[in-house]
Amino acid sequence: MSDAFTPDSGFNEWVTGTTFGFGLANAFSGTTTLANTANALDIIAQGGLTYITSASGHQIYVYSTCNQTQSQVLSAISPTLIKAIPNGTGAVAVDSPNIDVISTASMLSLGCPITTQSTINTYPLNPDPFTAQQLLMSPDSSRAWIVSNLPTVLSFSLSTLTPTAINLAGGATAFNGGVTLDSQHVYVGGSDGTVHRIDSSTLSDIAQIAVGLKNTSGGATTPNLVCVLP
Repeated sequence: MSDAFTPDSGFNEWVTGTTFGFGLANAFSGTTTLANTANALDIIAQGGLTYITSASGHQIYVYSTCNQTQSQVLSAISPTLIKAIPNGTGAVAVDSPNIDVISTASMLSLGCPITTQSTINTYPLNPDPFTAQQLLMSPDSSRAWIVSNLPTVLSFSLSTLTPTAINLAGGATAFNGGVTLDSQHVYVGGSDGTVHRIDSSTLSDIAQIAVGLKNTSGGATTPNLVCVLP
């Protein structure tokens, strides 16, 4: 299941299986059926369009948020996670071993439904396929960050359209993380039991923070869920 609110927090949408549901913040409105099983969804920064990925359908569906009518179908390979770009210019989707960049005009059409069309371009991220666990966007819209089952954190520059694989100190594998509001650092929990701080300017793991987490038996446990405070 995946869900998202519009930027004004007034409307919520979610997908589970082939069901696309929607409603006001305090009331359920209804559902519609998708052509294929959905993986994830997100809503453009202006709120007018919804992007839904389907790995099994090899497509990304674009819906008008005002009335949930389908406005476009974009061809992809096997898209899974998707995040809207904060500056309102579209979205990015993980399409292992690639990344899809969806470009949408920042000024959407007037009225309902939205008729503004998007384009999609695919760029290589990694030589081999991987399983994405988390997709993060820098608040300044500069980069997409992918945490996966690889022993690296993948970063993709939305200005140069190039990827970087960032090795974590000690050969650790990342579990989960977040980006600071100033977009300068990414914090991820590592398999070595520390939280790693990645510098977005040097694209390197510059600090390993010992958090000393323990399980109920007193044994060491890994920080597999990390949230960056706003």
